[in-house]
Amino acid sequence: GQTVNSNQPEVWTKTAYLFNDNHKIYLFASSFYQDQKSFFGTVKYNAQQTNFYGNLRYELVYSEKHSLKTGISYRYLNLNEDIAFTYTILQRTYAGNYKRIENIPGLFAENSMSFFNDKLTWIAGIRGDQHNQFGFTVTPRTLLKYDVTPKTVFRASVGTGWRTVNLFSENIGL
Repeated sequence: GQTVNSNQPEVWTKTAYLFNDNHKIYLFASSFYQDQKSFFGTVKYNAQQTNFYGNLRYELVYSEKHSLKTGISYRYLNLNEDIAFTYTILQRTYAGNYKRIENIPGLFAENSMSFFNDKLTWIAGIRGDQHNQFGFTVTPRTLLKYDVTPKTVFRASVGTGWRTVNLFSENIGL
């Protein structure tokens, strides 16, 4: 059989201050706590996770067709997973307590430009993140979007990105 008992309170806010039409500041923050107690057949999986994300962004519209967004962000993760087996004949080897804490401050900038009566949009961005375990990572990216007709749009994007894996909670079927 299977049982899953999960409790997850969550809060978030998005607040903005507009100095004028060209200068704006946004604050986005969210946090949640999850407490999960579960059994999947003979596997006990209990986990507690605390997440926080904050993003402070400044937006400058520096011409009629161009804008620049810059800001800072911070991500915090505290994950504690406990895995145990009530039946050991399968000789699984991943039982144990897995703990991980991540602190990831970051900086970002993104420039948006429109051309040809807003039919072509080009967005170019870059961000840098300092992970407490994996060090500093730079992730550039760019996107082109062309509106051929109101119902036909071509998009092309190039860039990099990264994230860390929560192996057990993202593959709960294992």
